Amino acid sequence: MIYPETNCLKDNPYYICKEIMDGIVNNIVKHAITKKTDGRKTAKKDEDIRIKYLCDNVINDYSELGEHMKIEYYEKFNKIILYVEKKGGNNIHYDILIHHEDGTSLRCEEKGSKHYREYIDETTPPHENSVEFYNGPAEKFSISNKYLKLWYNLVVNNPEINQKYNLPEPPPFKEWLLGGPYCMVDPKSEYSIKTKENYRNIYPEKSMNGHGHDEIDYRIEPNNAFDMDDEEKSTLIKEVQDIYNNIMNQKDVWLQTTGTIDGPFSFKWFDKIEPKKIVDVELVKKKDIEFIFKLEDNTSFTGIMRWGKGCGFSCFRMDFK
Repeated sequence: MIYPETNCLKDNPYYICKEIMDGIVNNIVKHAITKKTDGRKTAKKDEDIRIKYLCDNVINDYSELGEHMKIEYYEKFNKIILYVEKKGGNNIHYDILIHHEDGTSLRCEEKGSKHYREYIDETTPPHENSVEFYNGPAEKFSISNKYLKLWYNLVVNNPEINQKYNLPEPPPFKEWLLGGPYCMVDPKSEYSIKTKENYRNIYPEKSMNGHGHDEIDYRIEPNNAFDMDDEEKSTLIKEVQDIYNNIMNQKDVWLQTTGTIDGPFSFKWFDKIEPKKIVDVELVKKKDIEFIFKLEDNTSFTGIMRWGKGCGFSCFRMDFK
């Protein structure tokens, strides 16, 4: 599409007219991203696929929506996007590397929600309606050892439970940690492998949280017994502060999106979010253990300590959101 050069945005190198943009942007935002879908709608809703699609088929492909995103980016940051790269994984805590025409680049975190909103509130955090902004091994946080010791004593080293699920002799605590909860994929130790296998022989695809089947939620007893003293709180704050600072400092800009690839879609660019000092932490016992990290500006974020590959089996992790 060729846009006229009259009544254009002041100093805008793209020469896109406000009159034109005002007339077409709703249609672009609602429909342009659907032009190149291949029918695999469910798979494309996955976060990685969505980000890759945005990079390859929207921004880098000079689509109408992509051009509009570049215009908004220029007006926000005074930088012209040359091209973008999908990133993430391997301790890279940002999703997109944005390359500019002047040779500079910025690291961008994309946070999307499948629930479409026509207007995105720029006064609220870009990640407020999205999934966690960090998830990683709970092993990085000392408090996880205390909780898992309770789980070991109350669940793993429980003769009735082991007999019920025909489990082998429990290994020592440290061995169980490495082969089960601190294993970030499927369990590796004989005991944890058998726990998952035998439990799911009785309750296919289920885990030890009782969700969706008539069985005990084995989180209840460890959760009830769990607490933190002042020293443990101070240690947790320090450990989280270090990781939180690193995460936030790897993100130079943010992109919030709402909607889906196959439907209405909106976006907004956000400035860098500077990490703030954590001044306190509050323990909240829900179905999983939660920590409310209170920041110096009276805002907060939540840490959720939970199992990631089946409750009681493996991948004990911490999520921040």
